[in-house]
Amino acid sequence: ADTLPYADAIQALWSDPGRWHRSYLCSGTTAVFDVGGAPWTVTGEQARGEGRSDRVHVRAAGPLITHANGINPLFAYGPLADQPVFMAMESEEQIRADVARLREMGSAAVKVWYLAPPSPEDASRLDALMMVAGEAARDAGLPLIVHATELQQAKTALRAGAKMLVHSVVDAPVDQEFIDLLLANDAFYAPTIVVGRNW
Repeated sequence: ADTLPYADAIQALWSDPGRWHRSYLCSGTTAVFDVGGAPWTVTGEQARGEGRSDRVHVRAAGPLITHANGINPLFAYGPLADQPVFMAMESEEQIRADVARLREMGSAAVKVWYLAPPSPEDASRLDALMMVAGEAARDAGLPLIVHATELQQAKTALRAGAKMLVHSVVDAPVDQEFIDLLLANDAFYAPTIVVGRNW
């Protein structure tokens, strides 16, 4: 077949997480930080590799907290119907409940998918919620890691206490304020290395 349905691919990965471990080990990778996915990436066999020579050392963040609308339905079918990849970032109470759920499932971090606000009027509200996410993560004893590919959102994430930015800033060159925030947090900046079209 020329294509593999997404639901079939997810089912295959869920059924045999050992294939991930084998591919990592064969390429010389012995430790992995999974920065966001379905709950089973934290609670399932994928996460239970400690003390096994045929498994890599895994830490997983699990579901992502986000204000983006319409994302979860893309993933909420087939084998992932009861495995939400995204959790709502709608209110302070919701964020604190999301973080408590992540801590309870054994997540290694709180991951926020923090996109540019859909309208300027939303910016201050969403920035305030980002700060709540940082506070809730600290209270739970978990590092805050953030997908924020726009400079303003990346700075807000760092002000909220982010310990890792999981992608590059792509909309503008980073500035001195960004670098100062990154250094003050002793945060990791993980550049997104991609091969663009027509390379």
